[in-house]
Amino acid sequence: MTYLTLNNGVQMPQVGLGTYLIPNGELKRVIGEAYEMGYRQFDTAWRYHNEREIALALKYHGIKRENVFITTKVNADALYYFGYRYGKHRIFNFRNFRSIKNVVLESFENLQTNYIDLFLVHWPWPMYRRMYEVLTDLYHEGRIRAIGVCSCTPPIYRHLQKFLMWFQQ
Repeated sequence: MTYLTLNNGVQMPQVGLGTYLIPNGELKRVIGEAYEMGYRQFDTAWRYHNEREIALALKYHGIKRENVFITTKVNADALYYFGYRYGKHRIFNFRNFRSIKNVVLESFENLQTNYIDLFLVHWPWPMYRRMYEVLTDLYHEGRIRAIGVCSCTPPIYRHLQKFLMWFQQ
């Protein structure tokens, strides 16, 4: 297995298994077969509704937590009753009473782990800066080994870089 070194020194397997759209009934078998084939990185997200099944599959196959690299994502859909809407449909955005931190900690609970290797902000939601602050706090506590973004356009990424420079001062 080839590993990549992230900017904070964390080693990440170059190849991973994305679990989006794998039916939950198939996940146990797929995780076991992927591990046997050499996969050591598993990618999930709160929005995929399969974090708990991944934890159960790892346990079922006797795969130790320290032998896999887990990537998951925080998503604004978790903060709204009917998911987050864009454009003219945003009038239907009704916040639930969950905090960003509670949503992030739910992933830890679902994955039955004390740490997550890579936690991503899933799509540049309006509150991605606050999401990043929460993830950074957990990073400094040692609960998250690396933080990143995904599905991010270059202008949003540049804006986030400016924010991070300010945030780190």
